[in-house]
Amino acid sequence: MSLHTTESGDPAAPTVVLLHGLGVTSWMWDDVAARLADRFHCVAVDLPRQGESHAVPWESMAGTADLVADVIARVAPDGRADVVGLSQGGYVALALLARHPGAVRSAVVSGVATRRLVRPRLQGAVVRAAVVLLRSRLVARIGGALMGLHGPERAAYVEGVARLSPTTIERIYRELLDHRLPDGLDAVADRLLAVAGDREAGAIRRSLTDLAAAGATAARVPRAAHAWVAQHPELFARTVADWVGHRRVPAELEPVPAVRSAAGPDAALKSPRG
Repeated sequence: MSLHTTESGDPAAPTVVLLHGLGVTSWMWDDVAARLADRFHCVAVDLPRQGESHAVPWESMAGTADLVADVIARVAPDGRADVVGLSQGGYVALALLARHPGAVRSAVVSGVATRRLVRPRLQGAVVRAAVVLLRSRLVARIGGALMGLHGPERAAYVEGVARLSPTTIERIYRELLDHRLPDGLDAVADRLLAVAGDREAGAIRRSLTDLAAAGATAARVPRAAHAWVAQHPELFARTVADWVGHRRVPAELEPVPAVRSAAGPDAALKSPRG
């Protein structure tokens, strides 16, 4: 079963695939795609169980990456694309780069963690709480505000989260809470730009050093929350265009150096899942 896509720009131009976060859909990229469509073929994807891909089952980050690889083969004239992912979409983009390096020219990921977000003994309780709380419209509105969403974007986020099934939320959160970078990523990490807002969770900000240690370029975005694509669409679009077109980063972003973990790089950079 294929994922739904929304395309803009010249189909003959270089293809940029846009992967949204949890609870939203391809609409999240409207402002960014409008700023990129004069130079790129923009393809915004609805991920499984969300938006127009609601009938597609969610299996895993890796399984979703395989479905996105099918999208690239279908819509990119040369079978390759630059891939951009925020939050959940960022995790999928990392899996895609590692599993299908021949399909990915470059990648930009925002708001991903490379270390456990909670202790293993607490994961079950956190997942059960997420299943209940995320389906609460009040909690979703608060969460949307904390991510930096406002007005129509926050309302659309609340509606999108309400459509997620408990099974889908559980599967996604179990991966997010114990995420590790996928095997093979270090071989292609020079294609990767990892960014995070300076107002994001500490675990996400600290993960930038792991990604830099793996060989990626990493940077912080000033005055930005988790969903900074909605706060600063012009800067987000310029970040994508600069990386895709020139492998550079806008001057507004703050470089993050590689700092190896005291436990060694393998503690953060290797995945138990494969």
